[in-house]
Amino acid sequence: MSVLAILVIFVIGYLLAVLILGQDAKCFIELFVISFALGAGFLSIEMFFLSWLGFKMVFFNILLLVAFNLILLFILNLKYNNGFFTQQFGFRTTLTKVFNLSLIEIVLTAVILFNVILVFVDSMAIPISNWDAIAIWSLKAKILFNETIKHSNYFFEPSKSFSHLDYPLLVPFVQVYLYSILGYIDDRLVKIIFPIFFVCILLTLYFAQRRYFSRIHSLVFASFLSTLIPFIIETSSGYADVPLTLFYFLSVVYLYVWIKEGKLKYILLAALFSSFMVFTKNEGLGLLVINILVLLIFNIFNYKNERIKQSLIYVLISVLLILPWMIFRQRISILTENYLAHFNILGIINNLDRVNIVFVRFIQEFINVSKWNIMWILLVITIFINIKSIFKNTAIFLLLFIICHLSLYYFIYIITPWENVSALIDSSLERLLIHVAPLVLFYISKQVNYLNRSHFK
Repeated sequence: MSVLAILVIFVIGYLLAVLILGQDAKCFIELFVISFALGAGFLSIEMFFLSWLGFKMVFFNILLLVAFNLILLFILNLKYNNGFFTQQFGFRTTLTKVFNLSLIEIVLTAVILFNVILVFVDSMAIPISNWDAIAIWSLKAKILFNETIKHSNYFFEPSKSFSHLDYPLLVPFVQVYLYSILGYIDDRLVKIIFPIFFVCILLTLYFAQRRYFSRIHSLVFASFLSTLIPFIIETSSGYADVPLTLFYFLSVVYLYVWIKEGKLKYILLAALFSSFMVFTKNEGLGLLVINILVLLIFNIFNYKNERIKQSLIYVLISVLLILPWMIFRQRISILTENYLAHFNILGIINNLDRVNIVFVRFIQEFINVSKWNIMWILLVITIFINIKSIFKNTAIFLLLFIICHLSLYYFIYIITPWENVSALIDSSLERLLIHVAPLVLFYISKQVNYLNRSHFK
């Protein structure tokens, strides 16, 4: 039943993906990734709405929701997606290429597969056991499986504040969905979603590169990402950081493709993934602000009416989809992470003694090659090597995303109300840097390719 439940997520996401992409939906790997991401995100937001209205997430209600989605999306594809039945999505082509790999491509693929298998085995070996996963995400899933948001007192109980009542609910609702299909709570089987998120992140990095680079070039950086220790460890933890990483990375990838190509369909996908990341973790809201900021900067230097209209569509869709959650969140009695209230000049001035402490801890993390290999070192090297041409290609926007992302987390540590900021960094920085790691490798990949082309001109 769990396999069937996952398959349904893919089918719903697939129908939504081909509806948006139309005739551009040709890459099987890309479709695989965005089908799961769209299906998981869309179903979770719908389940939140229904639970808020008082509908319990029992099997029958889930069945009705799934049937409604499948029928509606199928009809919409028939009406608006010309050639829906005759589209070719490159599965045979992808399969043919798999059997036509060079020796080095086989080795790189083997590295990826080894780490994927390792993550699946590690995730499924034992039930959810990490403290935050049990006390925050899994607890919410169990409550939402047994109660509706409308009738539950959980979100308004000060005694439950240890579980961070204001944390977003996408991951818990995906777990609720699996519980409902199974008909019971299974803390081991439900962890299957996390390795799938892991695989989707690797494939996103691969297909994002394959738009522009060779297969072997793309495999090098995808295999590099698959070996990062924090990435492997956090996937099996049951935390929401890996799901957030997928939604954030997809939002930036499609914003970048939109910057290069200007097609509305890519800004629509970026908007959906941006709203999903806000519904996954509180950090997602700050990342949405960064996405909007980068879009604003792009439009200032590339002023075109059509681009501005599409940027406004991005903002509108992202905000509208998360607005119900933000409204509900404000009703929660205890907000454990209201960083916005501390994010001001006074908050920074009062914590100036932390500036150096946080900076040093960031540097120590960046140069920890046992965790991150030489990823952060490569980032610095590629920036300096390409410093003269840094503003001459669109990769500058990827770098802008990275700088803003790291700056956001840096200032969060400066203004946090936690008294022992060193202890907070010890327990969270590694997880936070996972969010930006795929984007860093995508940027390095582009710059390495740019250097190769410049050198061999």
